[in-house]
Amino acid sequence: MREEVLRSLLLVDADATERRQLSAVASRAGWSTVGAENASPCLLTANFACRRAIFEDVGLFSPTFRRGQDRELQMRMWRAGKRGVYRPDVEVVVEPPADRLTKAYHRRWQATTARYHALMWYPDSIASDNRLVAIDPQRRTLLGTPLFLYRGFLTHVTGLLRAALSFDANQFFHHESRLWYAVSFIWTRWRQHRAGVTGPQESDVPRYCAVEETNRSLIA
Repeated sequence: MREEVLRSLLLVDADATERRQLSAVASRAGWSTVGAENASPCLLTANFACRRAIFEDVGLFSPTFRRGQDRELQMRMWRAGKRGVYRPDVEVVVEPPADRLTKAYHRRWQATTARYHALMWYPDSIASDNRLVAIDPQRRTLLGTPLFLYRGFLTHVTGLLRAALSFDANQFFHHESRLWYAVSFIWTRWRQHRAGVTGPQESDVPRYCAVEETNRSLIA
């Protein structure tokens, strides 16, 4: 069973044989493939497996991103032509710490996630059909933020006001959370805009071979 689970979650290069395998897997109920053609979903690394060759090809998790490391890594994978498989039947069950069940935690989570999404230029790289695309230098932005994010901001402001008037606490917090995301993203992107940053910056990504050699030297 363990072998079957690991094999089903492998991220692979899309050669002809493996494309057929992925197609067969994707035909099962609830399963889907993730890659450059479907890059919006994120395979959370709390329940994730891949071949060592992937790390050798694209590098390890970037220390630049203290949150969203899994998405940033996978964006490098998809750009390198790799693919993944999402299996909803492979589950990890965990008891969340009490501090993660508070509104304050989720406000911080939204704000921090938005900051790193801005730094990795994630929304700018995803087309409306979920494809991973090159960032269009002619895209419509205001102070560095794509206009569609401002539209989302206004939508959630409207939703927040409606929820307040109808005393709907759940909807109020939903819209409030999304506004924490929007404000954090816009603020981060404004700072990038002021600094003249117009696209993703090269970050020092640890390479698998370098880590392996370091471990060997420490053992010696």
